[in-house]
Amino acid sequence: MSSGGPEEVLSKRISVEVDGPVTEAFDSISAQLGISWEYDKTRNRVTFYRLTTETFQVFFFRVSQKRMWVPVAQARVTTR
Repeated sequence: MSSGGPEEVLSKRISVEVDGPVTEAFDSISAQLGISWEYDKTRNRVTFYRLTTETFQVFFFRVSQKRMWVPVAQARVTTR
């Protein structure tokens, strides 16, 4: 199995033929390259990416019968 690094993605030839919205072209490109895309409306820009980092708040509930609560924690998760 290949690593699918940036060099491989950039050197891969793809074919795109779309008769519809430009989003169909972006979907086709990202599917063939195994990556994702998003549109940034404020910058009027499309970005293709492999990984994204998201931050979630994780709430810990009561840990004993003494009604002791653990404070809120944050976790950063990187997904493919």
